[in-house]
Amino acid sequence: MHPERGRQKDLFEQDWEVREIPEAARREILRLIEDLLAQAIDDGRAEARSQDQETREARHEQDHA
Repeated sequence: MHPERGRQKDLFEQDWEVREIPEAARREILRLIEDLLAQAIDDGRAEARSQDQETREARHEQDHA
């Protein structure tokens, strides 16, 4: 199927020339992605613990009200 005349091609419709990523750079990129994922997971856990603490404090306050 050909794109309609005057219609801009979608990003995925274009034929992109992809270069090979050197092995050293690929390893470094993967390490950085792993680090970012680990940080995101830790941040999510910290936020969940913080919300749990806030919930406990709110319940405690209600118990004394």
